[in-house]
Amino acid sequence: MNQSFNTENEEYITPLEPHSYPKKITVPLVICFLIFCYFFIMELPQIIQVIRLCNKAEYMYQKSNYTHAIGYYKQALELAPDSTHAKIYLAKNYFATRQNKLAVELLKSTEFQTEEWKIIASFLPMEYYSDFKQVEFIKIVQVADNKFSNRLFDDAIHWYSRALAINPESKTTKIALAKSFFSLEDEADQWSGVVTLEGISLNQSEWDDLVSYMPKEYHVYFGRS
Repeated sequence: MNQSFNTENEEYITPLEPHSYPKKITVPLVICFLIFCYFFIMELPQIIQVIRLCNKAEYMYQKSNYTHAIGYYKQALELAPDSTHAKIYLAKNYFATRQNKLAVELLKSTEFQTEEWKIIASFLPMEYYSDFKQVEFIKIVQVADNKFSNRLFDDAIHWYSRALAINPESKTTKIALAKSFFSLEDEADQWSGVVTLEGISLNQSEWDDLVSYMPKEYHVYFGRS
C-alpha cells in the first residue's frame, strides 16, 4: 500500500481501501427487494384470480346478468377485501338490482380517490347525491363546466361557487371560477377573478391557460408583466 496515505487518524480510509458505507446501504436494500419479490410472487396467483373474477363480473353486467355479476364481485372481495374497484362495481350492480341500501352502505364504508368518485358519480342515482358530498361536488362542477363551455359565464360563476361551498380547497375549481369572472366585461367582476386566485400557487401550464382569459392589466398582481 502507498504509505503516503497513512495518517495518525485511525478512521481515515485511503482511496486504495474498500469503503464499507455503500455495503451498509446496499445489502438491506437487496434484502428488502428480495422479500418484496417473494411476497409478490406468492400473491400473484391471487391477484390474477381477482382480475379474472372482475372480468367475469363485467361480462355478466354487460349481459344484464346482474345477479351473477354480484356473485363474482363478492368472490373477488373475499380474496381482496380492500379492492376499491370491486367495491365500486359491486355497488353499481346493487343499484342495477334496486338494492340501493346495500350499495349506499358499501360506498359509505370505503374511502375512494378522486378519479374513483368520478366513476361512482357516473352511476349514482340523483337522490343519493346529497349523501355523498364528493359526488355532489363532481356533478355541480360538470354543470358549471357546461355553462362555461357555452359562454354562460354568469351561470358558470353560480355553479362554481356552489361547488366551492362543498370543497373550498379545490384549486382547479377556483381557477375555473376566476376564468369565468375574467370572461365578463365588468371590471368589478374581473377584479373578483383576481381575488378568487389569492393565495393560489400557479404552475406554468395553469398560468398559460389562465392568461388567455385574464386581461393584461391584472398580470402585475401575479408577478407577471
